[in-house]
Parts: sequence; structure tokens; C-alpha cells
Amino acid sequence: MSNKFLYEVLTKYQQQGNLVAIYVAQDMNVFELGYIEAVTDYDVLFRSERADGYSEGLVVTPLALISQIEA
Repeated sequence: MSNKFLYEVLTKYQQQGNLVAIYVAQDMNVFELGYIEAVTDYDVLFRSERADGYSEGLVVTPLALISQIEA
């Protein structure tokens, strides 16, 4: 996916307050789940959440590594 497309989609999800799953590996069982805090042209900052609702902290992921997004 292009960085411009990812930037637009992630910004929309941030504004809507959507819970998102961000996949950064080719293995579709590996993902981070959380709420987007900020998006730049190159990175996304999100608050990672566990399945039980507890926060795992902030995670910065380069847009170039993202292979799929689910909201």
C-alpha cells in the first residue's frame, strides 16, 4: 500500500475513534490492536490495547511496514 493511501485511511480512522488492527508481517496472525493517536507522512502512533481492554502502551510503526489494516 502506498504511504499516501495509508495516511488518508489512518487519519480517517483516528478522527472516527475506531479500534484498528494493524498487520506488519506477512503472517496474518501477527497484528497490533489499538487506537490511533497520530499519523505522519511516514509513521503511525497508536495506543496498543490487549483483548481484555488494558493498554499496552504507545507503539510507533512505519507506514512502509504495514501490510493490512482492519477497523
